[in-house]
Amino acid sequence: MAIFQSAHTLYVLFGIYAVLNVMDGISTWLVLRPDHFEREANPVARFIFLKLGIPNGIIITEAAVLAILSPLIFWLAGTQPEIAVVLLLAADLVFLWVVTDNLRIALRYRRKALLTKNSGLKRNDGEGATASAGTMEDKFID
Repeated sequence: MAIFQSAHTLYVLFGIYAVLNVMDGISTWLVLRPDHFEREANPVARFIFLKLGIPNGIIITEAAVLAILSPLIFWLAGTQPEIAVVLLLAADLVFLWVVTDNLRIALRYRRKALLTKNSGLKRNDGEGATASAGTMEDKFID
C-alpha cells in the first residue's frame, strides 16, 4: 500500500511519536512529583530517577529513547519503509496508552491529595456559612 511507503506518513507518525515522548516525560513528572520514586513501574527508570533526580532523570531517559530509536527508525525507513511505518504506528499507540495511563494516575493522586488536604481544613462556623482555608488557586498548586 502506498500509505505505508509515504515519506509524509513516516514524518507525521514520527512527529506524533516525538510529541508523545515529551508528553510521557511531563505525565511521568506529574505522577512522581515531588519525590515519589516508588510510583515508577519501570525499575531501570526508577534507578535513573533515584540517581539523577526526577526532572534530570526524565529528561535524560526521554532524550536517550529519542536518540537511540530515531536513527534506527529512519535507517529502517530507507530500507523497509513499510516496517518503519508499522513500528512507528505501534510506538505511537503504546506511548498514547502510557501517557493516558500516567495522566489517569496523576489525576487520582491529585484528587486523593485534595481530599486529604480539604478534609481537615473545612469547618462550619455555626451560622450556616462554611469557611475553607485556601483559595481556588491553592487547589492547583502543591
